[in-house]
Amino acid sequence: MRRTGERGFLLTETLVLAFIVMAAAVAYGVFSIAYRSAASGRETICADYLAREELAYLEAGNFSGSVGWLGPAGENRQNEIDYTVTAEVTDASAGTKRAEIAVTWRRRDGRLGERRLVRLLEAP
Repeated sequence: MRRTGERGFLLTETLVLAFIVMAAAVAYGVFSIAYRSAASGRETICADYLAREELAYLEAGNFSGSVGWLGPAGENRQNEIDYTVTAEVTDASAGTKRAEIAVTWRRRDGRLGERRLVRLLEAP
């Protein structure tokens, strides 16, 4: 209890304020981790889509050697991120070809991202 004329906070008021500040800090931490995880997931999904699109071009044609990006020009910039798509097609056994597609990009946090897709293609 406070007596008249005294100033300051009680211990319980200080503890409640400290608890509120700590809860806000924890909530911010959880939110920032979830946001970064969602952004990373979007980047990986986009890279996977580009790799599968490249695979569809390779399956439709008769390519060999180092192929590179076969999709429409300028379409490997998604969500303000530049993706680099490369493909390597080599002969495999029993009349098949091995296609290896690599998609690389610079993540928003500065790290390098990479997605690889390897498939066997039927030779025509």
